[in-house]
Amino acid sequence: MSEPKEHTMRNRFLHSGRLWGAIVLAMVATAVWIVTGYRLSEAQGFTGISNGPGFITSNRDHLRICVESLDPSVTSDELKQYTAKALDQVKSHPDFVAAGLAQGTPQIDIGCPGPARAMGEGFSWETGGNGDGATPWVSEPGPYLTYVFVVPSDKVASPASLLRVVPQEYYADGQDRAVVTAAVYLTPDDLQAPGSVVRYLTRGVGLRQVNQ
Repeated sequence: MSEPKEHTMRNRFLHSGRLWGAIVLAMVATAVWIVTGYRLSEAQGFTGISNGPGFITSNRDHLRICVESLDPSVTSDELKQYTAKALDQVKSHPDFVAAGLAQGTPQIDIGCPGPARAMGEGFSWETGGNGDGATPWVSEPGPYLTYVFVVPSDKVASPASLLRVVPQEYYADGQDRAVVTAAVYLTPDDLQAPGSVVRYLTRGVGLRQVNQ
């Protein structure tokens, strides 16, 4: 016996609502990551750049990015090359210099010191957190502004993973809190579409998306 037409339409509407709700939550989370970077106070020796994101702290005198492949079809060395090409384009972003990202020579290293949080059990793209409620608070910002991982496509299958950027490190001093490191998750297919890598890396270093 088939479902009544109105019941089927209602189910489709509810599914669509949940889908868009997940996407909106992901967009809000990324917006928070970009904005909160500007709120890090001058505290405990970590001095935020006055005209740029707070995640350029006093223990970071230049932009550092680490890359790591978690997909067997792509080597970390290849990922470094793709990231370097994308970064060359990100440098033309109108806010790149004002954000303090042009200080010194940008550096891309193979191997990240922290885990790929989105690969962990219970990770939620909707909230950017793990199922156990753990949050990656740090007592001192690490050396890298951005982690770049390449992962199997099924790891970013959730609609809420659309923006591919999640907080990697949080830092807090009193009531001032900020994301000081973000992680970008790419797939092998993304690497074949240079524009996608540029778009995700732009968000990953804390810059707003613009039409270039």
